[in-house]
Amino acid sequence: MTREELEKKHALYTQNLAYWNFFRMAYDGGRDFIHDALVRHPMETYKNYQARLAEGICFNYSAAIIDLFNFYLTERAPARHLKGLEKDPQWMMFESDADLYGTDFDTYLNNTQKISSVYGSAGVLVNKASNTTKIVAQEIEKGIYPYCSTYTMTNIHDWEFERDPETNRPVLSYLKLKEAESGRWTIWRKDLWEVWEIPDYAENTEPLTGGSAASPGSGDKQKATIVGRDKNPLNEIPFVWMPNIKNIYTPYLGISDIREISYITASIIRNLSHGEEVIKFAGFPMLRVPMLPEDKSDGEVEVLSGQRAVQEFPPDNPQAKPDWMEAAIAEPIEAVLQWIDRKVDETYRVAHLSGVHGQRKSNNEVSSGLALRYEFQQLNSVLLQKSNNMLESEQNIIRLWLKWQNRENLYKEVEITRAAHFSIDDLSINLENVINTMASVQSNTFKAKAQKQLAKIALPDLSDSDFEQIEKEINASEIKDEGKNEDDPSPSSSPSPEVPDEG
Repeated sequence: MTREELEKKHALYTQNLAYWNFFRMAYDGGRDFIHDALVRHPMETYKNYQARLAEGICFNYSAAIIDLFNFYLTERAPARHLKGLEKDPQWMMFESDADLYGTDFDTYLNNTQKISSVYGSAGVLVNKASNTTKIVAQEIEKGIYPYCSTYTMTNIHDWEFERDPETNRPVLSYLKLKEAESGRWTIWRKDLWEVWEIPDYAENTEPLTGGSAASPGSGDKQKATIVGRDKNPLNEIPFVWMPNIKNIYTPYLGISDIREISYITASIIRNLSHGEEVIKFAGFPMLRVPMLPEDKSDGEVEVLSGQRAVQEFPPDNPQAKPDWMEAAIAEPIEAVLQWIDRKVDETYRVAHLSGVHGQRKSNNEVSSGLALRYEFQQLNSVLLQKSNNMLESEQNIIRLWLKWQNRENLYKEVEITRAAHFSIDDLSINLENVINTMASVQSNTFKAKAQKQLAKIALPDLSDSDFEQIEKEINASEIKDEGKNEDDPSPSSSPSPEVPDEG
């Protein structure tokens, strides 16, 4: 295989790479994102542009919104019923260290979902170390079990699908992954896997347009070397796509949570930089100096500036007062701040988080309760899509884990549920509403259902067995109350109390 063949990228990879890199920079923030966001003005000197880069600041709304989404999505642990696996030693090792870096399975899924929120999707390879022994006891002794590896979209270089001849479902038939640590490529097919490298390969940062930078002294016809190969015993590629929100055109690539927000954040960085320029040169005009000719250096032109230039003018002569003393900077600064405020409001509106942010309307009034309720419903719908996609990915990971262990028959016993409702509203309001309604509605069935809901809201961390016991006790109490009402109805349960005849 030549280097050109090994470095070949999928068409969608080349098409989306610039966006993926930008989303990653937006989430990370810091100097790299500031340098990417700030643009040199055609009339601006290089020195001033470098000063703006050094002084630039970033209000990272991209990271704030993704972290908030991830909190809502993962604050309640999933309920898993894994019959036959609860006490399996290798599964217990996997649950406590899912990626061989000491990350427990729940945290691993949460972190991978956050990566998916940034890029729109992420990939999980469920792999198992090659070993000569097939004895489970020896694998346990050596700590060998199937594990997960996360791949960002920039490291998933190429892929192919084919239709299953029986079900007609699209099945992954070819996958090429770039290993971030070793710099090698891993190629998976349904029947085998291979590891390739380019000798003396020194890769620089990939340009945003796609492709790899050439290493010194190498050409596209340089031969790649295979350093590992083995059979794939699963007869399928053990790879799971984890989309954030499915794209209607390419569902497995998904949609980033900051597809629009990242560009708004970059725009805010530019506004802040321009505001700093107004403060610097309008608020402190003694810093203004003539633009130097391109062929002159700083030391060749003498400029009077600083504190002395500010102080030395005759105060008794108004005509001698410098022009900059009348500099009015409040108006442009307020305009910049108002424009930034509008962009911040739109950032949270795009994310359906206006109610959380407390968005201002144009007349400085808070949005109506109906509008906020509608937005909360939209937010809940988005979170539900993300939760369902996360659940689907988790199920596929467990299925592949069992397949590596030759225990795929247990998969039909696997039951996983994730939250369908999220704590967007205040928890205390939910509790108060349920309690008040219980006192108003005279129905034993309603009270029983409400008591179960109260137990889940007030004590979300209880084990499944504790919840089952609580539900049994509530059901038993409901049956007892119904029997009592049938034999001896009390005035409180009568729809209209009888009024004694005074006549």
